[in-house]
Amino acid sequence: MKKSIAKRAPLFGVALLCTGLALAGPIDPDVTTVVVHYPDLDLSQKEDAIRLYQRIKSTASQACRSYDSRELTHLESYRRCYLSAVDGALKRVGANKLTEVYRSRMLASR
Repeated sequence: MKKSIAKRAPLFGVALLCTGLALAGPIDPDVTTVVVHYPDLDLSQKEDAIRLYQRIKSTASQACRSYDSRELTHLESYRRCYLSAVDGALKRVGANKLTEVYRSRMLASR
């Protein structure tokens, strides 16, 4: 089953895939959509960018939960799903502060 996250703000929406694969063709009816709201956030502010990043990570984790398992094949599928969802969200939102938060967190985790 493919899963996706949809991010909606008052002026635009963002659909994110959690499969680690590019979407080709029409939307799969088995795709699950999860909404992340952020109209309360000012993404030019670092604190709000951090809040949105946490929301995106949490939502990606929930959306990819069906892959979460102790089996190595499922673990890799979960990892790809999660990273694809988070990366897709960041690209689609396109906020510089959000990207900075992501990059600083990724560097700190290495």
